[in-house]
Amino acid sequence: MLAINATNANLIPLGSVTIENLEEIFLPARRLLSLLAAIVLLQSCNLSSKAPKEVSDMGEKVRVGSLIYNVIEAEWKSQLGAFPSARTPESNFLLIHLSVTNGGGAAKSVPILSLENSNADTYQESTNGQGVDHWFGVLRQLPPAVTDEGWILFDVPTNGYRLRITDTDADGTERVSFVKIPLKLQDSAAQ
Repeated sequence: MLAINATNANLIPLGSVTIENLEEIFLPARRLLSLLAAIVLLQSCNLSSKAPKEVSDMGEKVRVGSLIYNVIEAEWKSQLGAFPSARTPESNFLLIHLSVTNGGGAAKSVPILSLENSNADTYQESTNGQGVDHWFGVLRQLPPAVTDEGWILFDVPTNGYRLRITDTDADGTERVSFVKIPLKLQDSAAQ
């Protein structure tokens, strides 16, 4: 039997392998094993600085930062208001009734929310609440230990969605949670 000398690629009879030249023989294998171990270690580590995304159901309380959200209900509408001043959507109106509680020790702004479909297409909350009874508004500042509730509005294609809720820490780390908004069609024209 023969062994390979790594330095000059010569064959060494196995009977002449000594402790001194053993390292030369196994050096390429050690390098390969070290490289494979590094690859496995890197793939098993989470290299993303973002926290995992949580997905909750409607009716469950979702804490994101110091704000606690509860999506109470969702309604699809083909128009807002009544003729002749009815407001019509480009696609369909989706109204989401939610409550938000500030569980922190300081006043906190409730951010504009967005919807995400299964293709990861995102749709921003409408900043126009015309025709929406008890609209939540866009300038939403909550003092500590206060809960507010209202309706937010989206103009989106008919589909199932996830409401995307975010908060950014002082160090810039973004927390993201989702609430599933299943597709339930029961259109009532005016709210």
